[in-house]
Amino acid sequence: MVLVKDLLVRMRIAQNLTQTELAEKLGCTASHISIIEGGKSSGRKKILPSDDMLRRIAQCLGGSPLDVQRRTYQLLLARAREVCSPEVAELLDDQILSGMPAAFLERVRQDVSQYSDDDLSRVTEQLQLGGRLKQMLSGIGRLSQAEVARLAQVLGQSSETYLVDAGYLSESARLLFGRNPNCVNILQIFGSLRPETQEELLRFGEASGSLSVTDGARLPASHE
Repeated sequence: MVLVKDLLVRMRIAQNLTQTELAEKLGCTASHISIIEGGKSSGRKKILPSDDMLRRIAQCLGGSPLDVQRRTYQLLLARAREVCSPEVAELLDDQILSGMPAAFLERVRQDVSQYSDDDLSRVTEQLQLGGRLKQMLSGIGRLSQAEVARLAQVLGQSSETYLVDAGYLSESARLLFGRNPNCVNILQIFGSLRPETQEELLRFGEASGSLSVTDGARLPASHE
């Protein structure tokens, strides 16, 4: 599990900032930054910055708006894992901090580049993603295979291309879809199903794919 103090050190060093330089940007003392990065006060009490402080740190580290947003999500999520119960913390594993493949992010960002904030809000409502679409676009969090297919449909884009870029579909499968338009229709129908129905179908497909012929077993002969 990535701790807030370790994440802060990693981010500060990545921006070539000393503790003193970061403190000056934040308007606090270098010793305060040292205590935060150490994770404990002089009384050995665990120290965690507030949500507001983490947002300010993410902003002061600089970079593009997407960089700031990504750091903010990473820091807030790391803090949430440290303050919640162990049972919940187990669900918030490091994979949540990983994003979608770069090719997929670049494609989607390009496809929504002309969308207004209201347009994106409507897309989010249609997909029932809450704030996850904005997070995904900033490089934090992943969409499931079913969600990627629905996103392509809502944006009027190629489902098979989105699934390939997202790593859910092989290039050979994409070529198959190119030769067989009906496969694309199946994906579009799949994307229109309710989220719970899609997930159920995916689980069924995974279970079916794991079945194999046991040793010594014979498939029934086909009859002409």
